Amino acid sequence: MMFSKKENSRGSILAFMLCIILLLGIFAHRLMEKSIDELRKAPFSKGQEIQYCLEASSGLEAALAALAVKQDFGLNFPEVGWPNDQSLQGWLQGHEVLPLNPRYRWEITESVVNEGGKFSFYLLQPSHWKQLFAWHHSSKNGDLFDEDDGQPYYDAMMDWIDPDDEERDEGAEEDYYEKFTTFPKNKRIYHFSDFQRIKGFFYDPKETRFSGLFLDENGTATVEFKKFKNIVSFYNDGKAERNLWSSDMKDFLAADDDRLREELDPDPNGELVSLNSIMPRIREERPGYESMLTDQKNQLVRFQNLEVSAVKGAKYTVTARLKLETQQNSKPSSANRSQAQSSKTLKRSQLMQQLGYRYRFIELDSREQFSNH
Repeated sequence: MMFSKKENSRGSILAFMLCIILLLGIFAHRLMEKSIDELRKAPFSKGQEIQYCLEASSGLEAALAALAVKQDFGLNFPEVGWPNDQSLQGWLQGHEVLPLNPRYRWEITESVVNEGGKFSFYLLQPSHWKQLFAWHHSSKNGDLFDEDDGQPYYDAMMDWIDPDDEERDEGAEEDYYEKFTTFPKNKRIYHFSDFQRIKGFFYDPKETRFSGLFLDENGTATVEFKKFKNIVSFYNDGKAERNLWSSDMKDFLAADDDRLREELDPDPNGELVSLNSIMPRIREERPGYESMLTDQKNQLVRFQNLEVSAVKGAKYTVTARLKLETQQNSKPSSANRSQAQSSKTLKRSQLMQQLGYRYRFIELDSREQFSNH
């Protein structure tokens, strides 16, 4: 009997020690993760963010000046390339336009984005939003598509927009946001950055199933957020042009109809199946969206994107979306006056004329652009 008690005591001590070792192991693992994260951010831990930002902003100014010179030479912005097949960065280097601080270097890329192939953010109706959010939710979680899964995201977005304090069934008002030190905007959304603060779209460890749709636990944009930006536009107020649809747009419209997905792409000869002939199947897969699609080719919603990075061990990136300004208003050339009105070049203000700027900043973003290099 005494022997059994001694064995039980030894077993308890052993189990206790194993628990202690396990806890120490978890603590050491967490400490190591934290240390690695701090080391990753080390280049920015001594107030160097400002210097990186200044260098990247300087590169952006140089890029804007180069675009103005390009326009002066009759190379219309932004469709025509640079002389001798150069890039924008190559043109700057060829003319010895370099960072003033030689310890840094620039990485500059440009692209033209046509928003005309996307759904207008402001024309989407509740049924559209629920389908779209449910599709993103099922894609993220590997679940079967269920339109009801879009309701929590829609409710949260509408509570963020509307001016009242009445919480929708699956939405959120101030009580929810207090712990995140933010509050509902209570007005229209004009930029994708708002989704970083809306319930369901950022990660909440207490709401794991219906959170983190667009931003993960590290605050990094998810694949679904990138898809969302390829499908929805704040700048197109007309129908989505078929010839400009992204792969993500086609995936969404085709849903589970694999044959329809194939027919949304050109055939080997570059020909497209008539939109009218496949519209019934699109209507079946995505009811209500057919009125927002068109075969018409206006191609009016084009913007210039610039991405400028300052690199010195680490990298800091500034991204800008630009619209060319003009001295006079452009007259709408399309029967769809509202789309032409929003898509024209912008009238140049007196202040912009005095400053000599030719481009209106539509978006300017440097958030969450730190990275190792």
